[in-house]
Amino acid sequence: MDESRFRKVENGQSPYENVGAINDIEEHLKENYKKPGHPIAFAGINNIYKYYGGKLSVNKIKQILSGIESYTLHREFHKSVRNHSFSNFKRYQFQMDLVDIQHLSAHNDNVKYLLNVIDTFTRYAFVRPLKDKSASTVLKAFKSILNDAGEKPYMIVMDKGTEFKNRQFDNFCAENNIKLINPQTQTHAAYIERFNRTLQQLIYKFMTENETNRFIDNLETLVNTYNNRLHRMIQTSPFKAETDGDSAL
Repeated sequence: MDESRFRKVENGQSPYENVGAINDIEEHLKENYKKPGHPIAFAGINNIYKYYGGKLSVNKIKQILSGIESYTLHREFHKSVRNHSFSNFKRYQFQMDLVDIQHLSAHNDNVKYLLNVIDTFTRYAFVRPLKDKSASTVLKAFKSILNDAGEKPYMIVMDKGTEFKNRQFDNFCAENNIKLINPQTQTHAAYIERFNRTLQQLIYKFMTENETNRFIDNLETLVNTYNNRLHRMIQTSPFKAETDGDSAL
């Protein structure tokens, strides 16, 4: 389908306007919902509705998605987020967690964990696949994330797991003036917990749609899908928030 018929707007509220006939929109949704990297790939109803600027009704979106197995099997239900961590600027706070995917490692080049990091201001996420969670492996992956991020955070919120709470990681953060915070409850690290669920939803929807247990070749594309999608809390995409700074939020 010709993407030029879906013209971008500049106000950041609705990604597309003048999208053409309803039949064209429906076909566009069916074609791109299952395409990793596209902003509506494996998206929820609200994001799809906003993507098409309200041109497609919620009921019609539900009807279309009800015929797609990866949506019906892995449908999301949003939980309220409590104990918000307020960040006034980019790189003020990172939240970090390790996701265990050992049950899929045999199909994904022996990758057993995903190191997930999110900037709580822009909601931009960084992910690194790991084959083990030793202190040296995690620190090397985190340094790689800092390289991509371009600057260090003021603080990092993370759990008390040995992969993070060790001398190597403590020393590195101390040397770089990064403050370490261990939340007392899961809701104090709500942003990374929410991203963990979102990423796993994307992974499982992708695997279901493609009838495979292998996702590692498409991991970067799936993360890009999240980062380029309209985020319902900041009303822009994390990528735009990263690149445009305060003007995007």
